[in-house]
Amino acid sequence: MAQTLFVIVVAALSLALVGVGLYYGLQKKQTEEEPKPQQLNSGAFSIVRVSPEEALRKIKPTADEVAAWLARSRPEIGEKKRESLAALWEESIRASVEAVDRGDRDGRNTYRYEIPERERPLLPELTPDTYITRETVFQHPELLPPFFVGSRTRLVFKEADSALLGDGAKSGWKPLLPTPDGKYSLPDWRTLPQDLD
Repeated sequence: MAQTLFVIVVAALSLALVGVGLYYGLQKKQTEEEPKPQQLNSGAFSIVRVSPEEALRKIKPTADEVAAWLARSRPEIGEKKRESLAALWEESIRASVEAVDRGDRDGRNTYRYEIPERERPLLPELTPDTYITRETVFQHPELLPPFFVGSRTRLVFKEADSALLGDGAKSGWKPLLPTPDGKYSLPDWRTLPQDLD
């Protein structure tokens, strides 16, 4: 009788231990499957990066603000053109954010600017050789286009491989540097290209 009781107690304890082990094992799996919070550090060694959209939208005016400024300051520009310029502003912001987000997904860290010929006089510091890094974007989202109303400048990946870029790979590597006071030489967003002036 004592032996039977001993076997029942050992079996019950074994079942209890197996149940506790299964419970903790399943709990651990569930916590591993939960998404991990994003790290707020940027740079080449960070694993997860934060999209620049929120920071960019804090410092750039909205499309509505652009349209309102044009209506107040440039009434000679027709309503249809104002709406078109405001839509271009919003499209440029989205394109910049998408370029950086795509770079984060693809593990790209270096960007350059594609600058239309008509905008080059307004952006003398930016050349086909000029590049910025993901870390620079993290610290200075103002370096993302658009730079002014009507700007069609775009942020694209900076390539080093001539097989990928062809003649464009012959361009050099010139970092975009701040002025001695720590700011970047960019035009005021209210500046208009000559064909809009």
